Amino acid sequence: MKKFIFCIILLIFAQVMVVMPADASSIFTFVPNPSNFNDLDHYYYHLWGINWNIPANEHITGASFFIDDINNWTTEANDHLFIGLLNEAPLGVHTYYDGQGVGNAVKFYANNHNIDYWHLDTYTDTQDSPGPSEDYLYTFNDADLAVLTTFLANGTFGLGLDADCHYWNKGAWLKIETSPTVPEPSTLALTFFSLLSGFGVRKRQRG
Repeated sequence: MKKFIFCIILLIFAQVMVVMPADASSIFTFVPNPSNFNDLDHYYYHLWGINWNIPANEHITGASFFIDDINNWTTEANDHLFIGLLNEAPLGVHTYYDGQGVGNAVKFYANNHNIDYWHLDTYTDTQDSPGPSEDYLYTFNDADLAVLTTFLANGTFGLGLDADCHYWNKGAWLKIETSPTVPEPSTLALTFFSLLSGFGVRKRQRG
């Protein structure tokens, strides 16, 4: 009987620990080199490959991409900045010429190389040149986080940027937040009933 009570106490303790992961979250910051992607020249697109593994027994709970003081050098008809995820990319920052082609050159690259691509955002500077610079921040939604987790299955993923206009900036970073993975309530319930069953068997054997 004492052993059974001890097991119940342990189970209760495990349930209490479920509310603690928020206090144990970790943030990982990745900075490209060069950090400003060569000022996002409109004649090029950029691939940034990152080698990273989700820590054991943790899962991704948040992510964000930031560009400091971004500013379009002039007002143009197609001044988009396409930003997306790839399930693989050459490690580090690699710049490729696209001749200021209109459209998403990163997606075109992914299709030609049988690489999975997920579009995150299309940024457009709405200020008339030479308007003030601004900070750009994209926060991943639940669908983005699910794709990022899937892409990280092999320990690498990529971020792709294609500017159809020249975007000066002071640097960028990517942040990923993780938290410990805890047992589902159904798993805890199964453990509880297993303990009860085990106690019942031992009791009948003693009887």
